[in-house]
Amino acid sequence: IRGLTLALTATTTDAVTVGVDNDADGIKTKLQALVDSYNAVSTKLKGLSGTVGVAATDPNLAGDFTLRSIGTRLNAALHTQIGSGTYNTMASIGLSMDKTGKLALDADKLTKALAADSSSVSKLLAGTDGGALGVMDTVSSAVDVYTRTGTGLLEGRPEAMQAQVKRLQKKIDSEDVRINRYAEQLRKQFTAMDTQVASQNSLSTYLARL
Repeated sequence: IRGLTLALTATTTDAVTVGVDNDADGIKTKLQALVDSYNAVSTKLKGLSGTVGVAATDPNLAGDFTLRSIGTRLNAALHTQIGSGTYNTMASIGLSMDKTGKLALDADKLTKALAADSSSVSKLLAGTDGGALGVMDTVSSAVDVYTRTGTGLLEGRPEAMQAQVKRLQKKIDSEDVRINRYAEQLRKQFTAMDTQVASQNSLSTYLARL
């Protein structure tokens, strides 16, 4: 049953009636955990790649596109609109983001949304049994793109950076060769000029004696 966990404690041959109610406190706890995790990831990403006026903690990752795209994709996932009802966005149930990109949960707004239409809140978060996705599915998919074993973008990032290092080193080596050749050419030109000047000085000295 989508979104439901059953704890089976005994066996019986009699019919059992199961009553299912929304766990408002449980939803609040999980959404707050989502908020805390998102903010931690956002802070880490900004620290590694840097932001306007703030230098990256790792110069090699300054302005890194992959790191920036993680924040962009997660942000977009959290702003996904599900359906067309009153509670069809995370903002409508109490999740908001300030100008700095920090996520926050308004517990009172969430409580009111659950009391008014718990079914819509459930569909927004977890989707429906018919296969419609919820926001949490979208967030999970966004995370999976980067963390998937074998094909995740982050897993392949070290190899990509190593390849970039090799390309840059090859370019540096090529420039070193070009600069050394140019320096050798200049030395030859200056040597020829010194020889010519010495010859002119000798001629001038000889003419002065006449």
